[in-house]
Amino acid sequence: MKRALTEVNATYRLPQPGELSERLAFRTRQDVPAEGGGTLPVYTDNFECWGKVRQLSGAAYLNSMQTDDKITHTIIIRKRTDINTDMEIVTGGVVYRVIRAGPLNDGRRFTRIDAKALHTEAMDNPPTGGSTFYGGYHGNAG
Repeated sequence: MKRALTEVNATYRLPQPGELSERLAFRTRQDVPAEGGGTLPVYTDNFECWGKVRQLSGAAYLNSMQTDDKITHTIIIRKRTDINTDMEIVTGGVVYRVIRAGPLNDGRRFTRIDAKALHTEAMDNPPTGGSTFYGGYHGNAG
């Protein structure tokens, strides 16, 4: 069946009732200078919402590696316009870095976020220092 031009942008299935079932904690990460050199992360603009986390297929992951974005997961939430690449998302003890965010299909109801899984941490106990960029907190790979 041939697709009409109005259908070209609407390629993703909208979430069904009950699919946005994971509690997501968003936080904006800023690195500040640490005493004695290095940096410490400071988390601001924290909020929580319900969403759906989906792991990408192997082909999609390999294609993202070619563009050096290394996207591992797609996250769907209700529409928000304040999601940016300085943010991290924590759910189920896994931390994701936002690679890009934009409207899902027509852009009126949902936001689609492409993210990269970084590591795991306890959701109720965010770290006070260290770095998620180089393999873990306080120099511990993990």
